[in-house]
Amino acid sequence: MQKHSLVIDFSDQSKKREHMQRIAGLKGLWEIKMKERSFIRSLRSNDYYWAAIVEGLVQCMLAQGEVWDKDDAHEQLKRKCGLKCEKQMTNVVTSEIEVSTLDKSTSKYTVEEMSAYIERCRIFLHDFFGYDVPDQDIFEMT
Repeated sequence: MQKHSLVIDFSDQSKKREHMQRIAGLKGLWEIKMKERSFIRSLRSNDYYWAAIVEGLVQCMLAQGEVWDKDDAHEQLKRKCGLKCEKQMTNVVTSEIEVSTLDKSTSKYTVEEMSAYIERCRIFLHDFFGYDVPDQDIFEMT
């Protein structure tokens, strides 16, 4: 069975019509699934986050006499500045549904969420440690 992925911009009427005509011409039994396209954070912003923000926190902690690796720093930043999500779980003993609040994975952030998260991290590092994170455009030039 062939698997295809197709992205259609429904705001472009001519492209929408073109794709609908293709679908109309299909023969046989097909399963078509559609979902709204979401844009996750870019690799560029992720690279900046790990190199400037996370490494910045590692260096701040080192200046305070504590040795943290990047994963420790990342987890701390998620707790302090990250988005939360709720997860429902069924208690196997009581069969009751329990809701837990968890840190949302940064790999699931949209472009807007990642930008806002980076800005919150920059503010946290400045306010808590007096550390000024280089601007992303300046950072990439160095």
